[in-house]
Amino acid sequence: TGAKLDRPSNCSEYEPFVTFWPLHLSLLFQVIAGLLSAVLGGYTLTQCKALYFHVNCKLMHLWKYLYSSTPCAIATSAFTCTILRFPLTTSYIAIVILQFMMVLERLIAMFKKADYEKSGCLLGVIFLVFGVVTSTMVTLWSVQPETFSNFYSYCSSGSTRTIARLTIINISLCVICALSLTGTLLLKVYNKYALERKTYSLGDSFQLRENQHIIQFLYPLSIYQGIFLFLFTSVGVVAAMFREQLAVITFRTIFASIYVIPYYTASTPLVILWIINEARKQKTKRLDELRNVKNERELYFSNCSKLWNKA
Repeated sequence: TGAKLDRPSNCSEYEPFVTFWPLHLSLLFQVIAGLLSAVLGGYTLTQCKALYFHVNCKLMHLWKYLYSSTPCAIATSAFTCTILRFPLTTSYIAIVILQFMMVLERLIAMFKKADYEKSGCLLGVIFLVFGVVTSTMVTLWSVQPETFSNFYSYCSSGSTRTIARLTIINISLCVICALSLTGTLLLKVYNKYALERKTYSLGDSFQLRENQHIIQFLYPLSIYQGIFLFLFTSVGVVAAMFREQLAVITFRTIFASIYVIPYYTASTPLVILWIINEARKQKTKRLDELRNVKNERELYFSNCSKLWNKA
């Protein structure tokens, strides 16, 4: 056929996708979650100046299933599916890897302390490029088994030919997420004891305070991401085990129902806003304590004065 992709002649297997309303309902919820991700992510951007969400809308599928005149019209080529899903899969992987890079950067800063600021921004740039390139290469590896002349009734990163590699990727991301959480916890424990010790080095003090601010953001976010990723991967692995025993429409409906990434991207901005709000409260509380506290010398003479007046 050359560059042209011919639509399949037998479309009877696609007919259930036109009438099976549970699948349509799952896709509708994902559309709503994807739109909320954009709205909440945009608002969060105005609050923290950094966007942290991954939009995923199923509008194309929902439109085709509801308004296609024939079952054959809902079929989408594997090539088109790959193009549509490639940036989404890459960003999904990059979120986990880049968060791990942030934890690794802080651990390096913790050990180098005052000398870390002298190294400049080179390390951050290297980590960023490494995270993006790695995510892209992993996504390319995941789509290699795909036959691009195939047609699918449901576009997914986990097609019949790529689902095995995608499962490996998801399990690996769970391990990376666990490492991020462990690193953040170690950083949190070390930083707590380091702050309790007196230090007269301005560089060391700056790095400890910098760690404190970043831990305040990373720790709850790592926990939240880990819970979502673990649930998504574990349920996905169980569903994939029964793929051969289930009808195509049943498996794809289950797969769409357990695809929690749009809900994760919709709720993550809310978590970030909560973290920002808690940080502001703690900052206000510390400032109030600084305004009201008396130093040891003032407290000593104040108590002496009270005792003298009583005498």
